[in-house]
Amino acid sequence: MKGSRIVFNKSEKLEDSFFIKLPSNLKWYIYIDGYKAEMNYLYALIVDYYNADEGCAYPSMLRLSREYGKTEPTTRAHLQTLKDVGLIDFTDIRGKKYYVPFIPLDQEELFRQFPEAEEKYKIALQKEEQERKRSLRNWVSKFHTVNN
Repeated sequence: MKGSRIVFNKSEKLEDSFFIKLPSNLKWYIYIDGYKAEMNYLYALIVDYYNADEGCAYPSMLRLSREYGKTEPTTRAHLQTLKDVGLIDFTDIRGKKYYVPFIPLDQEELFRQFPEAEEKYKIALQKEEQERKRSLRNWVSKFHTVNN
């Protein structure tokens, strides 16, 4: 199996393939209270279904739920979160939902609008730095033990 897999190189175009472009700025949204990284995939589905000629996406809730891998109530709740954080808007016309995806905010603007997200991000950075220092101390300790 090892030799039969093709390495994904994002700088090369793949024939007969279509990829949804996801903005890198989505990575900051995970620091917003109530937002989960898996919601980025739901956002991607809305982006993928967006019809520029119509100005919206209109997949059924059943289809979104199936492709998202969640129940309809969970999918509805996650769509509401996407709306609450400004990634999408939707309206209901005669029982059918129509979605419009928006470009994610950049880090600075997102943290301005969601200050708690910036605090969570700073805490994550501190934990990362502590873990890096701990790992380095462990490595140095093992190195000195081996060489003494």
